[in-house]
Amino acid sequence: MAGRMSRRSAMKVGAAGALAGMSGCAGTAGGLGAAGQAHKGKAPKAVAAGAKIRVGMIGLGGRGRGAHLASLLKIPDVEVVAICDPSQDSIKKALDMMKDRKKPDVYDKGDLDYKRMLERDDIHAVTQATPCNWHAQMFIDTMVAGKHHYAEKPLGIAVKELDDCCATAKANPKLIVTMGFQWMYNPRFIEAVERTQAGEIGDLVECRIARHNGASPLMGWFSHRKTCGDWMLEQACHEFNVVNWITKGHPLKAFAIGRRDIWTSKDPGRNVTDFYSAVLEYPNHVVMNYSHDWHSVGGLCGMDLKFVGSKGGMDIFGGNFWQRGKKDADPIKAPGVNDTQEAFNTWVKCIKEGKQPLASPEYGRLASQLGLMLRKSIDENGKVVTYEEMLKTC
Repeated sequence: MAGRMSRRSAMKVGAAGALAGMSGCAGTAGGLGAAGQAHKGKAPKAVAAGAKIRVGMIGLGGRGRGAHLASLLKIPDVEVVAICDPSQDSIKKALDMMKDRKKPDVYDKGDLDYKRMLERDDIHAVTQATPCNWHAQMFIDTMVAGKHHYAEKPLGIAVKELDDCCATAKANPKLIVTMGFQWMYNPRFIEAVERTQAGEIGDLVECRIARHNGASPLMGWFSHRKTCGDWMLEQACHEFNVVNWITKGHPLKAFAIGRRDIWTSKDPGRNVTDFYSAVLEYPNHVVMNYSHDWHSVGGLCGMDLKFVGSKGGMDIFGGNFWQRGKKDADPIKAPGVNDTQEAFNTWVKCIKEGKQPLASPEYGRLASQLGLMLRKSIDENGKVVTYEEMLKTC
């Protein structure tokens, strides 16, 4: 289809282009958020021709090792030179993965030892995969240190955190930053989004979105809102980001209801919302219905990213488009990839070429804002929360 975004296009289009259709995307109080406090950082260390990009890693838990480290070790142009985590077990497991490589320097002297790693002037880039309450501070600290950054979602768990991160990224345009929204680098998602935006299903009417996890909920820091922000921030922002990507906008209002008592007998002190349903209204009367849980079983587990329009519909995970009046589906044609690997490949290439990737901090801010809207609604017993109210109170 004419105008379809290629993998290379995903590298070229950053916040300025991809979010151009969003109202107020310059970051004013009338748009995505307040201006925020900008922190000017050091200039990035240049990567010499033919040299490898030297990476430091913050957070070596399941995501840090299984996604970040595993992906980086497959990129020839990268050398992981430093790893940071207060957990000796996580450090050991990461070193085991690197036993055939040059041993990285280890920073394991507590939660703030990452700052010592950031002081090094021989590191080009830093990845972060930590509990969510650390995300915004580590994002800003990494920018100030002059390091390119791969930032896990959510960008932050409060409006001010989000605004400060975006302002800091904007103040340091030479630093190459991507959010951990790996679907934005998957050719199948790119094709689905572009065909939908081009009008193949007509005017968008409904977004049918769901994430039904199995009945084995993550625990530890995931159990507590103060560390993970709650599931609509820690996990659901992936789905929210796809809807925002397609609509080029943000919801006007939302309400949600849910339960936080499903697993408390097994996990005392747990206060996250392990089941909730939500309705969000976007401009032009577009409605998103969203369901998210940690109690599904068997064939009830799974995910949906389905979109219905005036002329047809689209199912990203199912891989099909449908037109009204036509029996057969028109499949998504792009090949599937390991999207996390593709995200890291693209980030590294963008660092070498000095180009901002697609999954910008602005996308991170907007997806987290949706999570804050739903969390506030659940906290207030299903009250309808407007976008503007979220900006002022969360």
